[in-house]
Amino acid sequence: MVGNTRRDGRMQPVERLEVVSLTEHGGRAARISSRIEPGQRLYHGLVKPREVEHDSQIYRAYRKEAKKIQAQGGEHLRVRLDFELKAEVQKAIYQLRRSEPEREIDSIKQAVAEQQQLPYVDHQIQIPDARIEYDLDQGSRTGFSDIEVITAAYHPGNRRSKVQAGFHLYASSSDHSTISARAEGDHHLLDRILDL
Repeated sequence: MVGNTRRDGRMQPVERLEVVSLTEHGGRAARISSRIEPGQRLYHGLVKPREVEHDSQIYRAYRKEAKKIQAQGGEHLRVRLDFELKAEVQKAIYQLRRSEPEREIDSIKQAVAEQQQLPYVDHQIQIPDARIEYDLDQGSRTGFSDIEVITAAYHPGNRRSKVQAGFHLYASSSDHSTISARAEGDHHLLDRILDL
């Protein structure tokens, strides 16, 4: 993939970003090999080419977070992506609105956030880029870690909401330095952002 601008609008020289994407045949082979955790969804192809850079950063954040989880005894890691979580949230909101049409939307969203174990900040259900689910104590308990890759394009309010949500935040070194330069009173939030 070749592009000449970043998500934050800064013009940069054309960079080449090479990525590998799973094919449909590769997905079937992965399932047959039994190296994929039960319940893990697989996708193939490139759905949104403009998001390749961000998606590759999510993968890097996953790798760092997975090491921490495994060091604490987590095993059988499974990943749920933001669009999967959003679909479940929207379905739950729709069902609750149908069953309780007189209920206020704010109350419905709060209930759905609680049901989906997602934070509710500034009247919005906060959805991470990815949720890593895992087993503890040989499967007797489960846990999850929500990760978000933030970029210099994030509005300060969105950045604050992600911090308040308690997500594990990651940023590339170039995005981290740009965010730091624009922090304007949010320097305490910068301590929560981990380098990719």
